[in-house]
Amino acid sequence: MPRFLPEQLLLELADISAGTSIGGAALAALAGDEVAELAVLDHLEEDDMLLNPFKVGDGYFVCTVTLYYAGRVVESGFGWVTLEDASWVHWTGRLSVLLRKKSFKAAEFGQRKPRTEFCGRVTLSTSSVVSLYPWPVDALPKEPIE
Repeated sequence: MPRFLPEQLLLELADISAGTSIGGAALAALAGDEVAELAVLDHLEEDDMLLNPFKVGDGYFVCTVTLYYAGRVVESGFGWVTLEDASWVHWTGRLSVLLRKKSFKAAEFGQRKPRTEFCGRVTLSTSSVVSLYPWPVDALPKEPIE
Protein backbone atom coordinates (compact mmCIF):
# COMPACT_ATOMS: atom_id res chain seq x y z
CA MET A 1 0.00 0.00 0.00
CA PRO A 2 1.39 3.45 -0.85
CA ARG A 3 1.98 5.86 2.00
CA PHE A 4 -0.72 8.53 2.30
CA LEU A 5 1.10 10.82 4.69
CA PRO A 6 4.59 12.29 4.35
CA GLU A 7 7.18 10.72 6.64
CA GLN A 8 8.06 14.16 8.07
CA LEU A 9 4.44 14.72 9.12
CA LEU A 10 4.32 11.33 10.85
CA LEU A 11 7.61 12.13 12.64
CA GLU A 12 6.26 15.47 13.84
CA LEU A 13 3.00 13.90 15.01
CA ALA A 14 4.88 11.18 16.86
CA ASP A 15 7.03 13.84 18.55
CA ILE A 16 4.33 16.34 19.56
CA SER A 17 1.81 13.61 20.46
CA ALA A 18 4.22 11.34 22.36
CA GLY A 19 2.38 9.23 24.93
CA THR A 20 -1.02 9.58 23.22
CA SER A 21 -2.87 7.19 20.98
CA ILE A 22 -2.23 9.37 17.91
CA GLY A 23 1.49 9.52 18.73
CA GLY A 24 1.59 5.74 18.97
CA ALA A 25 -0.32 5.40 15.71
CA ALA A 26 2.14 7.74 14.00
CA LEU A 27 5.07 5.61 15.22
CA ALA A 28 3.32 2.44 14.07
CA ALA A 29 2.67 4.03 10.66
CA LEU A 30 6.36 4.91 10.37
CA ALA A 31 7.15 1.26 11.07
CA GLY A 32 4.91 0.23 8.16
CA ASP A 33 1.55 -0.43 9.86
CA GLU A 34 -0.97 0.48 7.14
CA VAL A 35 -3.98 0.42 9.49
CA ALA A 36 -2.22 2.82 11.88
CA GLU A 37 -1.52 5.20 9.00
CA LEU A 38 -5.19 5.15 8.02
CA ALA A 39 -6.09 5.91 11.66
CA VAL A 40 -3.73 8.91 11.63
CA LEU A 41 -5.18 10.09 8.32
CA ASP A 42 -8.71 9.76 9.73
CA HIS A 43 -7.70 11.78 12.82
CA LEU A 44 -6.26 14.57 10.64
CA GLU A 45 -9.35 14.67 8.44
CA GLU A 46 -11.69 14.85 11.44
CA ASP A 47 -9.74 17.84 12.73
CA ASP A 48 -9.90 19.53 9.28
CA MET A 49 -6.11 19.50 9.17
CA LEU A 50 -5.94 18.29 5.57
CA LEU A 51 -8.05 21.12 4.18
CA ASN A 52 -5.54 23.34 2.44
CA PRO A 53 -6.34 24.59 -1.06
CA PHE A 54 -3.81 27.46 -0.87
CA LYS A 55 -0.86 27.74 -3.25
CA VAL A 56 2.30 29.45 -1.98
CA GLY A 57 2.95 32.69 -3.88
CA ASP A 58 -0.66 33.29 -4.89
CA GLY A 59 -2.91 36.05 -3.56
CA TYR A 60 -6.30 35.35 -2.00
CA PHE A 61 -9.32 37.07 -0.55
CA VAL A 62 -10.26 34.77 2.34
CA CYS A 63 -13.57 34.64 4.18
CA THR A 64 -13.25 33.03 7.60
CA VAL A 65 -16.07 32.27 10.01
CA THR A 66 -15.95 35.82 11.42
CA LEU A 67 -13.45 37.90 9.41
CA TYR A 68 -12.14 38.65 5.91
CA TYR A 69 -8.46 38.81 4.93
CA ALA A 70 -6.59 39.57 1.72
CA GLY A 71 -2.98 38.53 1.33
CA ARG A 72 -0.26 36.53 -0.40
CA VAL A 73 0.43 32.98 0.77
CA VAL A 74 4.00 32.50 2.01
CA GLU A 75 3.61 29.26 3.98
CA SER A 76 1.01 26.57 4.20
CA GLY A 77 0.68 23.33 6.10
CA PHE A 78 -1.80 20.86 7.50
CA GLY A 79 -4.47 23.02 9.07
CA TRP A 80 -2.91 26.46 8.65
CA VAL A 81 -1.88 29.09 6.11
CA THR A 82 0.31 32.19 6.55
CA LEU A 83 -0.40 35.33 4.54
CA GLU A 84 2.01 38.21 4.03
CA ASP A 85 1.18 41.67 2.72
CA ALA A 86 -2.07 40.87 4.49
CA SER A 87 -4.95 43.13 5.37
CA TRP A 88 -7.93 42.58 7.59
CA VAL A 89 -10.99 43.65 5.61
CA HIS A 90 -13.49 45.43 7.89
CA TRP A 91 -16.09 45.89 5.23
CA THR A 92 -16.24 44.57 1.68
CA GLY A 93 -18.79 46.93 0.23
CA ARG A 94 -20.79 44.92 -2.31
CA LEU A 95 -18.93 41.61 -2.35
CA SER A 96 -19.95 40.94 -5.94
CA VAL A 97 -18.44 44.29 -7.03
CA LEU A 98 -15.26 43.67 -5.04
CA LEU A 99 -14.79 40.23 -6.58
CA ARG A 100 -15.52 41.48 -10.08
CA LYS A 101 -13.26 44.56 -9.88
CA LYS A 102 -10.47 42.88 -7.81
CA SER A 103 -9.74 46.26 -6.25
CA PHE A 104 -10.31 47.94 -2.88
CA LYS A 105 -10.21 51.48 -4.33
CA ALA A 106 -13.04 53.60 -3.00
CA ALA A 107 -13.82 55.37 -6.28
CA GLU A 108 -15.17 52.14 -7.73
CA PHE A 109 -17.82 51.62 -5.05
CA GLY A 110 -19.66 54.92 -4.62
CA GLN A 111 -20.67 55.89 -1.08
CA ARG A 112 -20.22 52.53 0.62
CA LYS A 113 -16.60 51.55 0.09
CA PRO A 114 -14.46 48.69 1.39
CA ARG A 115 -12.38 49.31 4.52
CA THR A 116 -9.14 47.51 5.26
CA GLU A 117 -6.44 47.57 7.92
CA PHE A 118 -2.96 46.45 6.91
CA CYS A 119 -1.65 43.82 9.34
CA GLY A 120 1.41 42.55 7.45
CA ARG A 121 1.58 38.87 8.35
CA VAL A 122 -1.17 36.64 9.68
CA THR A 123 -1.55 32.89 10.16
CA LEU A 124 -5.04 31.45 9.79
CA SER A 125 -6.50 28.10 10.75
CA THR A 126 -7.84 26.53 7.57
CA SER A 127 -10.70 25.00 9.57
CA SER A 128 -12.06 28.57 9.96
CA VAL A 129 -12.07 29.24 6.19
CA VAL A 130 -15.56 29.45 4.73
CA SER A 131 -14.62 30.55 1.21
CA LEU A 132 -11.65 31.91 -0.69
CA TYR A 133 -11.16 33.72 -3.94
CA PRO A 134 -8.03 34.15 -6.06
CA TRP A 135 -6.76 37.72 -5.78
CA PRO A 136 -4.07 39.50 -7.82
CA VAL A 137 -0.98 40.01 -5.65
CA ASP A 138 -0.42 43.47 -7.14
CA ALA A 139 -3.96 44.50 -6.09
CA LEU A 140 -3.44 43.78 -2.36
CA PRO A 141 -3.81 46.92 -0.22
CA LYS A 142 -0.50 47.97 1.38
CA GLU A 143 -2.01 50.57 3.71
CA PRO A 144 -5.32 51.10 5.49
CA ILE A 145 -8.26 52.01 3.27
CA GLU A 146 -11.07 53.94 4.95
